Amino acid sequence: MRVPLVGVGWDALALVDEAADERPLIERRAVVRDGFYELQARTMIERVPPTAGIAQQWALSPYRGCAHACRGCGARAGHGRLGLDAGRDFDTRIVVKPNAVDRLRAELVRWDGQELAVGLSGDCYQAAEETYRLMPGVIGALSQAAVPFTVYTKSALVLRDAALLAEAGARVAVSIAFVDERIRRAVEPGAPSSQARLEL
Repeated sequence: MRVPLVGVGWDALALVDEAADERPLIERRAVVRDGFYELQARTMIERVPPTAGIAQQWALSPYRGCAHACRGCGARAGHGRLGLDAGRDFDTRIVVKPNAVDRLRAELVRWDGQELAVGLSGDCYQAAEETYRLMPGVIGALSQAAVPFTVYTKSALVLRDAALLAEAGARVAVSIAFVDERIRRAVEPGAPSSQARLEL
């Protein structure tokens, strides 16, 4: 005989004692695929810290962490909230938000139209974007909602979406901190060369 579970949601069923599990939160909640940590986003639009030094007050990022491994990246602290460290984990354990486009569309319904920064928690055109291709959907959602936005990147992969970005009226900011390649390699070891960014 079957007994119905009335009023009991899956969240109420403690299938795993998370308190006894010492793995970082991200490893308990994410699906690991091809070295990337897929984690469903609860929200996409986040407040930009005043110390970020950019014009926008709100941002979104389809990725958290960044393979560019820039030593001075201000987004590193975000990995700590996932139980990871802000050092090597930030460079190598890239969190992907596979539901980024759907979640963003839902949030934009209530958005007041303020300009957004895209790619602050991790370069939105880093190597993960070659695999997941989230940016065309993000650009489409922002364009459809007529929300102004600026993409922050160091990667020439942004050229793949140049037509979409132009159609959306987006701005693209490419950061170049050093033109001396020896310094660049020491401070931004995974980022494209200074010359590649100047050409971009």
